[in-house]
Amino acid sequence: MSGRHPSILTIVAAIHAARGAVQEAELIHVELAQRAEAGYIGEAARAIAAAAAGRWDEARTLLRQAIEEHDPYLTFWNIYAWQLIWQDAECAAMIRATSLFRK
Repeated sequence: MSGRHPSILTIVAAIHAARGAVQEAELIHVELAQRAEAGYIGEAARAIAAAAAGRWDEARTLLRQAIEEHDPYLTFWNIYAWQLIWQDAECAAMIRATSLFRK
């Protein structure tokens, strides 16, 4: 139904990771990376998929890029897909340092 929308796929990848199904999360990570080569897939969505696949160095790099580019998906930091990112201290610090948390 979603047409494999990246934001929906990030939620699915997070669910797979929570269930310990890292191979399934990896498939989503690969899909989003391949799709990013041909069209726009935001770095924030790709960061979540990378984290779900256990690729933390890549997730952190993509998250930095998403922050630098003001990826709009960052504003959804409180949905389920982002929980995995928040569990990583470095990623959480990067998000907290954005304008989303400045007064």
